[in-house]
Amino acid sequence: STNRLYVVEPRFSLTGTMADHRLRLRSSAAGAFLLELARQIRAAKPSAELNSLLSQSPDLALPEGVDPAWIRECAADLVAHGKNSLILTGRRLPTPLQALVLSLNSALGSIGTTLLVQPRRTTPGSHINSLAAKIRSGSIQTLLILGGDPVYNTPADLNWPALQASVPNTLHLSSIPNATSQAANWSIPGTHYLESWGDALAADGSYLCIQPMIQPLWAGESQIDLLSRLLGQPKPIGPALIRETFAQRTALSGDKLDQGWNDFVREGFAPHTPPTTFTKTGNMSAVASLLSQITSSPIEESTSLEAIFMQSPAVDDGRYANNGWMQEWPDPMTKLTWDNAILISSETAKSLGLKNDIIKGILVADVVQATLAGRTVEAPIVIAPGHANFTVSLPLGYGQDALGPVAQGAGFDAYRLRTSANDYQALGLELKRTGRTRELAVTQEHQVMEGRDLVREASVPEFEKNPAWVKTVGMDAHIPKNQSFYPNPKMDGMHQWAMVVDLSTCTGCNACVTACTAENNIPVVGKDQVLKGREMHWIRVDRYFTGEPETPESVSQPIACMQCENAPCETVCPVNATVHNDEGLNVMAYNRCIGTRYCANNCPYKVRRFNFFDYNQRAIDKLYWGPLAPKGTEETIKLQKNPNVTVRMRGVMEKCTFCVQRIEDAKIAARVRARDSDDLKIPRGTLKTACQQACPAEAIVFGDLLDESSEVSQQRALPQNYSLLEYLNVRPRLTYLGRIRNPNPAIPGARTSYVTSHGHEESHSENHSDPKSTTSPKSSGGHP
Repeated sequence: STNRLYVVEPRFSLTGTMADHRLRLRSSAAGAFLLELARQIRAAKPSAELNSLLSQSPDLALPEGVDPAWIRECAADLVAHGKNSLILTGRRLPTPLQALVLSLNSALGSIGTTLLVQPRRTTPGSHINSLAAKIRSGSIQTLLILGGDPVYNTPADLNWPALQASVPNTLHLSSIPNATSQAANWSIPGTHYLESWGDALAADGSYLCIQPMIQPLWAGESQIDLLSRLLGQPKPIGPALIRETFAQRTALSGDKLDQGWNDFVREGFAPHTPPTTFTKTGNMSAVASLLSQITSSPIEESTSLEAIFMQSPAVDDGRYANNGWMQEWPDPMTKLTWDNAILISSETAKSLGLKNDIIKGILVADVVQATLAGRTVEAPIVIAPGHANFTVSLPLGYGQDALGPVAQGAGFDAYRLRTSANDYQALGLELKRTGRTRELAVTQEHQVMEGRDLVREASVPEFEKNPAWVKTVGMDAHIPKNQSFYPNPKMDGMHQWAMVVDLSTCTGCNACVTACTAENNIPVVGKDQVLKGREMHWIRVDRYFTGEPETPESVSQPIACMQCENAPCETVCPVNATVHNDEGLNVMAYNRCIGTRYCANNCPYKVRRFNFFDYNQRAIDKLYWGPLAPKGTEETIKLQKNPNVTVRMRGVMEKCTFCVQRIEDAKIAARVRARDSDDLKIPRGTLKTACQQACPAEAIVFGDLLDESSEVSQQRALPQNYSLLEYLNVRPRLTYLGRIRNPNPAIPGARTSYVTSHGHEESHSENHSDPKSTTSPKSSGGHP
């Protein structure tokens, strides 16, 4: 059976994009929502436990605009599915709400089925506030900081820079210099986790082995190395200390220890088997004592906004801010690069007189002064569809001029507004116009394909009624008899490669973008070039909103080179720099390319990238200096490059190759394996492209079409498989599975029909009687 996802959140998240029903709600109103949900679950499934809990809970009114019927039908759906239901809450919400959600799962019978309870594996650490108090008391004379950057990201009310300066001796171990390193008496170069041995415990108790991939580049110290030295022990050689801990945990010795250690290193973990399988139930008396702490949300007003501090999808808490890959990585929802911005709803922006303008494809945003508890920052605003009214989201991790050259000038520091009492949510934020604007490098307006039926969706009943609905959407309903001016290239190779992307499972997380960047030596071009639409990513993830700006739905679609069998780029290249091979790939001969860019002009999918500058040899802030700029690449950057992929230069066109280098590696391995045999076929499942390997949802499938048992062949045979812009007759090898949604028709305002029939319910023959009616409706897309 198909699952159904309800999401309640203040801003559009990746989880929200996958929701069948989404309700935008201020974070401060989560308590009132959950209490109402508890009451509705009790009404649908009487429970003495919930009766007791609700009798001791406050009676909070729902915020204005929240339909009680939405909650009632959601509760009924949860109860109807009983122990197969699951309610999850954000990890940063207050403890009373976490406890209430646990009790609701207990009432549904979810604990032990969809919700597994794990014992605590580690001892909770003390809060940084207690450390700050000890420093103020003068009881700490030497402070050792392992990793992190507390000078940058500790709560603003602690005034950590002054606290750290008051300690007589401070030592900071860090793999990269940062603000804390600069403020410490001693800065110790640390190793990256891929340069050192280590261990860890997984959530299920498994013992994990962290192994180095390379010798330390800068003779750094790992945390284990440094602590050993401080304890007067000799520096451990290799995994000596890890092996010692492994022996203690497993109680092995002699030959059994040797064998167990070898298995541990090879597998990467030692599994933990709990002694018995047990099901825990919630402690309702303890939960009841917490419910009184749940408070109602304040009145919605533009002069006192609710602030939500969020980790950046790109730079996390700021640790990746000096990484050019992540700075140039488009945010999955806003498509913003090289910056962060305050996210607000369109109604909030209107009430404050704020706006975003698109001028020549560039997002020009108003800059505001944000004030919270007497602390102030200035930042641009981005109007985000689906954002809760009178709530603003503040992405953390930017504004780090001390971290390195890549991080300098990128975004604003939202940590300056965050305090120890309000580390996730704060009330009373005020936004004021400054009269200034800022250009933001947003990629949503780049490589635009809108105006055509790109993403195809259906509800479960629509899919059951017509499994092949994708074939009769838009212009595909009017495809004439196959006609081509050019003969197809000869494709008689031993393999015929193809890819399928499942839009029902793709979350739009952009992991494929980073994986492709790493695998294929794709350069970082900088904010100025991104503003000009010159980012070099071989795969992009287009994000579309449907519906009303205040309550939209969202869908994502990865777009890479389609490897067209009738490739329009090949017919216009004057020097045959892009040609077809016998295995169905559209390949590039970089040394032939003379940079006419005719191929990019003729590509209907906008997936070809041109090197306007020598990005790999020139600093991104000196691209326009030409021959006056220093030429060359840092040795460490050279080490980062994939030696199996050509590094391109100025004037050359490039694009996705289906990771042809991996295909050739697999062929070599097949020849070695075959020895004197004639069987040179690449075994099924031994080859993955970089994007496929990185996809956490396994939405990307790649393989050989000639293998009828391969997953790619089976998916292409599904009725919901379709080609993008199929009516162009370019015959792409990359196809899509239409997205299938499972809405609950009982939810107020639920959208239950997604299929667009181009004005007709019946399918179309190749000889349509009215050629003038072939204009396709516009794709339901949208921009921030």
